[in-house]
Amino acid sequence: MYEQEEILRLRSQVAALEQSLAVCEQAVSEQAANLERTINELQQSEARFRAIYEGSGDAIMLLTPEGFFDCNQYTLELFGVETKEAFTALHPADISPPLQPDGRESLPAALEQIQIAYQQGRNRFEWLHRRTDGTDFPAEVLLSAFKLGKERVLQGTVRDITERKQVEQALRDSETRYSGLVKQAKDGVLVIQNNILTFVNQALADILGYASPEELIGTHFIDHVAPVSKQLIADRVRQRLAGEDVPSMYEAQLQCQDGTIKDVEVSGSVIEYQGQLTNLGLIRDITERKQLEAQITESLARRGQWVQTTTEIAQEIAAAPELEELFERVVTLIKDRFDYYHAQVFRYDPDQDAVVLVTGYGEPGRQMLVAGHTLPMGRGVVGTAAATGRSILASDAAQDKDWRPNRFLPDTKGELAVPIKLRDRVLGILDVQSDRADALTQDDQLLLESLCGQIAIAIEQQQLREAQAEEHNLMRTIIDTTPDWIFIKDREHRYRLVNKSYADAKHLKPEDVIGKNDLELGSPEELVKGDPEKGIRGFWADDRQVLETGETHIYPDDQVMIDGVRHIFHTIKAPLRDATGQVWGVLAFARDVTERDQAAARMEETMQELERLYRASTREGWQALREAARLAPGYQFDQIDVRPVDDVWTPKIEQAVQESTLIPPSSEDSVAVAPLTVRGEIIGALGVYDDPQRELAPDELDLLQEILEQGSLALESARLYQDSQRRAAREQLVGEVTAHIRETLDVDKVLQTALREIAEAMGASKAEVRLGSGPVSELTSGGNGHDAYKGKVE
Repeated sequence: MYEQEEILRLRSQVAALEQSLAVCEQAVSEQAANLERTINELQQSEARFRAIYEGSGDAIMLLTPEGFFDCNQYTLELFGVETKEAFTALHPADISPPLQPDGRESLPAALEQIQIAYQQGRNRFEWLHRRTDGTDFPAEVLLSAFKLGKERVLQGTVRDITERKQVEQALRDSETRYSGLVKQAKDGVLVIQNNILTFVNQALADILGYASPEELIGTHFIDHVAPVSKQLIADRVRQRLAGEDVPSMYEAQLQCQDGTIKDVEVSGSVIEYQGQLTNLGLIRDITERKQLEAQITESLARRGQWVQTTTEIAQEIAAAPELEELFERVVTLIKDRFDYYHAQVFRYDPDQDAVVLVTGYGEPGRQMLVAGHTLPMGRGVVGTAAATGRSILASDAAQDKDWRPNRFLPDTKGELAVPIKLRDRVLGILDVQSDRADALTQDDQLLLESLCGQIAIAIEQQQLREAQAEEHNLMRTIIDTTPDWIFIKDREHRYRLVNKSYADAKHLKPEDVIGKNDLELGSPEELVKGDPEKGIRGFWADDRQVLETGETHIYPDDQVMIDGVRHIFHTIKAPLRDATGQVWGVLAFARDVTERDQAAARMEETMQELERLYRASTREGWQALREAARLAPGYQFDQIDVRPVDDVWTPKIEQAVQESTLIPPSSEDSVAVAPLTVRGEIIGALGVYDDPQRELAPDELDLLQEILEQGSLALESARLYQDSQRRAAREQLVGEVTAHIRETLDVDKVLQTALREIAEAMGASKAEVRLGSGPVSELTSGGNGHDAYKGKVE
């Protein structure tokens, strides 16, 4: 019983503990969530504080009496320290000179100011600080005490007040040394306290139209501000007194005593004057500057309009198809767009050494052209501009020494001549005239000089276009008059250019071929695409070879069908490249060599026939030489002398002659034999006996072959020389006999002389001649009434 009660009691306690544990866990969870929110809020707060802290325009630092432990970025910039670690190693006395302006030592004085801040919670005072580069600057310091964790620390805010001190000093000095300077300053100087002018110099009085500064002192400054600037200046004065950052200089408008408005430039600052914060202002009259700026703006706008107009004119001029129309457009557009009295263009004529009118505006221009209007070089506005290459402006023509009147332009009061120059070469003169004196200005000169530069470029471009057109026509004439085919194809084998010869072969006009390919022009497919079985490459295969290799190729045997007849063409194809170097097409030159090849074949046959005749002549010539000269069958050199031999024709020599090649030494014999050949005809053979102690080397055999070739030629030359000598002797003998026969006109003596000379020349023992027209038997017997003449030569 007792045990059961104890068990129930324990279970009750366990349940209570579990409930308490659940409550504790919930409480811990809520505390953790609250802690996380608190941490997030602290982090956000710290981020905001850090952004303000780091972005401040004042130096902010955290410190204790022992020294600094944090600072913002501007602190480092103000004191010239590179890192925060370097700055936190310093004490306030380390960034101060040894003594303050009042003579106190910086270290004890700094500790005293820190102590006051701790006691009172904040302390504002002025202090002389020193940068790390040794320069001193006055500063306004605010120390604020707060609790950081369990420790009370100070936040120090340091503001450089050098500029303010300088102004304050200037004001103080103005009472003594600089009071006269302020009064004599060209800029207005004023002091405002509670919106009332308490000081004004004479310059400000002059700006506002008052006789003396005393008339302004005691008045509200805002009463002298133009309505459009009242709110602006009121806000700036208020903001500056409140310590807010405002521009140190800005523009506004003041209202003078007579009601006129003046533009001024205001520069203000806050100073301590007569024991209270005061606005010090500097006023500069910029009315003339604003007027000048307005004039400049207007001039720039006008020049912008001129530039736009000249650009439009230049574009229209550049579009002129011919020089004559270009000049017409120049004078018309310039006269109309700029409202000149007259415009005209001249060019230099070296034959006359004068400038000649090219075109002029309207009826006066036409009349001057008809009259052949010219101006001498170096005279008048136009002549002077042409001679010097410089613009000549006669704003008031009547007062200008260079100006000459023109009866065609009676109302001219001003003239401007501008050279149309390309580099240093004067292409012409643009001349404009005004019917009002001084209407033409330097602006017109600048405008027209710029335009003349563009006109010169347009003239050069037009001349280049005309030269290119002339060159194109010349090239087209050359291309069309050549009998060879000339054409250009693109990568798709479509014709981009053809000459007349090619088009005529197709019975088409050149323009009808452009854009088509060979198949569309009716060329056989096997010639276009090729037929390997017939050995035909095809036009397109040749094109692809040039396109892919980017090299020039020669095709000496292109087959082309012309009116059903197959022709052979010698074709050269070269690649065409674009500006980037890429091959875009093929240029081809094709010459019909069908007749040439046929003539070459006939020539080859003729040459072969001549070769056969020559060989036969050579063979017969050598045969006759051997018989006439009774040459031995062969000759042998035994290292002592050359002697004829009869048994030299060995089987090896016969083999060399039959095979027409060199037979080297062998193991059976030691003779190397080679044939002597003249134009393919063998006239003999040469054998060389090998030395058993030293065999013939291959190069020696080659040398033997070369000697044989040269020896054959030498032998043939010797034979031909002997033949020519014999022919010459025969011709000489015939000449001599003929001369002796012609020495007399007596028939009997002629016959006797002829018989004697012939017999002597031929070495004959007897010679006779018979006269008559009958048979030989009759002539011999002396019948038929014919006489016979016999002569004998011993």
